[in-house]
Amino acid sequence: MIYVVQPNDTLYGIAAKYGVTVQAIMEANGITNQDYIVVGQKLYIPTIGVADTYIVQPGDTLNDIAAAYNVSISDLIRLNNLQDPNMLYVGQMLKIPLPMQPDMETYVVQPGDSLYMISQKTGVPIIDLIEANNITEESYLYVGQILYIPKAPPAPEEPVTGTYVVKSGDTLNAISQRSGVSVEDLMAINNISDPNMIYVGQVLLVPVLPEPGVAYHIVKPRETIWRIARMYGVRARRLMRYNNITAPWDLYVGQVLLIPEAMGEPEPEPEPEPEPEPEPEEVYHTVMEGETFRTIAKQYGITGRELADYNGMQLGRTPEPGTVLKIPPASMS
Repeated sequence: MIYVVQPNDTLYGIAAKYGVTVQAIMEANGITNQDYIVVGQKLYIPTIGVADTYIVQPGDTLNDIAAAYNVSISDLIRLNNLQDPNMLYVGQMLKIPLPMQPDMETYVVQPGDSLYMISQKTGVPIIDLIEANNITEESYLYVGQILYIPKAPPAPEEPVTGTYVVKSGDTLNAISQRSGVSVEDLMAINNISDPNMIYVGQVLLVPVLPEPGVAYHIVKPRETIWRIARMYGVRARRLMRYNNITAPWDLYVGQVLLIPEAMGEPEPEPEPEPEPEPEPEEVYHTVMEGETFRTIAKQYGITGRELADYNGMQLGRTPEPGTVLKIPPASMS
């Protein structure tokens, strides 16, 4: 949020008012002298990330709610601007902050920052930043935002690949038998259209395969992590973690991916489909007071994340009353 400095304001007083540290405000605004601010100056006030919302039920206390969500009472009070923590009322909507894990530090988003830049600064993979802060779109970063920074994992080993120089008398079939890589995979990753058209001195990419019995997939041209994950019935994020991949665009042709709990052979490419039927008419929903992505989504048989993603919004942020949301077609859910 943005605060405009008033007469007699001090950084200490502003920090106390919003429940943040003086250092956090200084870092968010590039201030080097805590005693020098001017009337009318606009300050970015770092805020806590929101993971969910909660409707107060009969008998609820702030202590109970904090314990249920594994967050601190002080963060609940600060995020919801509660003047008296004992004055909750039934039906009150509370914003629930992201739980702070003991092995996490914080980072205040600076002007010009992106997830990639923050990942480079902290050494934490982008996927870990996204998961720790419930981020759905990089564009939702804003100056002064507080991000939780998980401890950086050990740097993954460099991917192991192999090459082979074609010798006189070699055939793709013979190279396949010696390496264990199928002829089809060798052709795909080396852009070979005719298995009989290899030549002496040609350098072939020959992936090093895992131990026998371990499910794997060799990345082909134009394949993505999402497409491969769908082929084997696993989640893309799980596939990335299983292979120490920090960003979805880090795939390369010939890379050997280990498949967690693979669902057998990959599904064949689908046959060309007939002309699609006309798109169904858009369905809209106007947000009412107290509604969240999850409560709205239940009405239409979809998930809150699908609804938020379809509207280019962040699941953790409650939509404002009066906002018109587009409802995804049932075929997408």
